[in-house]
Amino acid sequence: MECANRRHFIRLKVRHEAVLDFGLPQQEQHAVCNLSLGGMFVTGPSSQQPGDICQIRLKTASEDIKAKGEVVRVSGDGMALKFTAMPIDSFLFLQTALNAADGFFAPAEEAVSRIGFAQEDALLVYS
Repeated sequence: MECANRRHFIRLKVRHEAVLDFGLPQQEQHAVCNLSLGGMFVTGPSSQQPGDICQIRLKTASEDIKAKGEVVRVSGDGMALKFTAMPIDSFLFLQTALNAADGFFAPAEEAVSRIGFAQEDALLVYS
């Protein structure tokens, strides 16, 4: 039986660290193994469940990317998070960084078709 690919964004393998704040006394730090304009997969154990919401700080060599995210899948090797909102400057930095990566190009319509803009918070809100 064939599985449908439910991915909406092109993914890029990366090696970054992310700090996830679920509102607990301690923040969780995870290695990011793939990243897209829509979310990321982090490795390592976690007690989180699908639907849990967190603040994300993705550490890159030149800048931290901040976002709000939701856990969408948990497996033995890590968890998948989708971005639900992101400051405009973080989104533009992420889009530029992904487009600059070797062999990667995220068409503009990929972002436009999936992401809306909430002016009152200066955030991109994913739809």
